[in-house]
Amino acid sequence: PKEVASDIDESVAAPLHLLLVEDNEMNAFVVEKMLRAEGHSVVLATDGFEAIDWAEKADFDGVLMDINMPKLDGLEATKRIRANVRRAQKTPIFAFSANVLPEDTKRFRDSGMDGFIGKPVQIEELRAALSAIGATPERVSETKPEEKMETSEAKDMFGDQYDAFLTRFV
Repeated sequence: PKEVASDIDESVAAPLHLLLVEDNEMNAFVVEKMLRAEGHSVVLATDGFEAIDWAEKADFDGVLMDINMPKLDGLEATKRIRANVRRAQKTPIFAFSANVLPEDTKRFRDSGMDGFIGKPVQIEELRAALSAIGATPERVSETKPEEKMETSEAKDMFGDQYDAFLTRFV
């Protein structure tokens, strides 16, 4: 269990070491930028096989797992990690998908995932999911909603890629 100093703002997750599994280059770029801007370290895998490889060789605080990927999808990668990678059997894995129907999220949980983050990713949803890693249920339910990101923050975060970001997500 992680110790957290009492003077830390509890609405912001402590820095985490995360595995981001995403095959779409633009999605990976956007989410990695968001995570790093929040102070997290990120390792990128582009398919389920790479995710399993990383889970076998490194410890992560959490995994953001895309569902639809070539070679090996996120559901099967999660099942294999849970069944075969001892060091990652209890690591929180969040489905990362545009499939947001209740039956989809149930399918994600049934495969061994701990939560869900919708696409396109919203910073508030991402923060809420990450603050849940290692938190008690009471702590998660007490998390205050975050404010929306200002345009100037987004421009600072994405730099020269800001226009590409807008084209892709707006």
